[in-house]
Amino acid sequence: MATSVNLGYCPWLAGSTFSDVIGRADIDSTTFGPQTMGGVLAGGIGDLAVVTVSGMNINASPGTAIVPNSSGSGQYRVFNPTAATLTVPTAPVSPNSRIDLICVTVVDNGNSTSYSEVQLVTGTPGTSPSAPSLPTNSIPLAQVLVGSGVSTINQSNITDTRTWTSEAGGVINCPNMSSLPTGDIGTIGFDMVNTRYFMLTATGAKAFKTKPFAPAHVIGNTAATLTGNTGSGGTLTTLVFGTQSMSTSVTCDGVTDLEITIHWSGISMATPTATEVQFAIFIDSTQLDLITLEVGATSQTWPYAGGTNIYTTSAAAGDTPSAAAHTITWRAVANQQSAAESLSVVAGTGHLAYLRVTPVSL
Repeated sequence: MATSVNLGYCPWLAGSTFSDVIGRADIDSTTFGPQTMGGVLAGGIGDLAVVTVSGMNINASPGTAIVPNSSGSGQYRVFNPTAATLTVPTAPVSPNSRIDLICVTVVDNGNSTSYSEVQLVTGTPGTSPSAPSLPTNSIPLAQVLVGSGVSTINQSNITDTRTWTSEAGGVINCPNMSSLPTGDIGTIGFDMVNTRYFMLTATGAKAFKTKPFAPAHVIGNTAATLTGNTGSGGTLTTLVFGTQSMSTSVTCDGVTDLEITIHWSGISMATPTATEVQFAIFIDSTQLDLITLEVGATSQTWPYAGGTNIYTTSAAAGDTPSAAAHTITWRAVANQQSAAESLSVVAGTGHLAYLRVTPVSL
């Protein structure tokens, strides 16, 4: 029975003979993980952008690229230290035009004649030309439209077709959203045109879903005065226990629901008076829930009607909070049939009132 497994070559082990296959696999695993993602490594000087120089000359800027091996056995790392000047071949005659392809190519002959290059692949002239096929072991940089009889290539004739990648755990900088890589699901990208981050999914770029927030907890340990109202339909106002307002803010991700808990020890009044006490839960300016309590109908002058109420937002109710910061508030009013009486929500040492907001676990 084997007690060990030989993993072979690892960079840079003294005395070992370089293995191209294992070397390419190492670039694949250390740069990206298991998913092969070829493209330009963003963030360097020039990033291999193709730009005009003069006349029919163009430059491929300095930069680094990762080129997947077409057979699927790992990747090559290619570095262009200086601007690579290429000359676009003579333009076709009227009425034809042509599309040439600029790409990074690795020529792997399996011996010392192997090399990498930035090359121009000449397209076929026509009245409706198309770009030539990408060579084996290549990634695209740009397409150049060569009009009939032209002697100068303008920047407007060059279409950027670079694909992008990043080191493991890095962010892929994308100058446009039409050349997104097909990398690991969850890879983070940056949309440079609209200055926003996104993540890759099986169906393309998607907005972030942030990790649910830590529970928010507001505690009251001093009685809160209830706003009195003669009659019904009084204005709901935010409860304040001493100096502690029953309000808190949380940042939501647009998909996680909230569990909102309010707890009170009781309701007190100096003279028992039939009263309708209403507690309401608001998210921003929207009322989510309303609790109605009937108190003061007996001769008792000490606290009545302590309790706890829990409200959970849901897709069914249509109140799952959007991806943004939201303020959760506990509001109350005392509606009385006779003259307004002084009421308070009881709180103190050993019998606290609180508002608690937690994300609903999936």
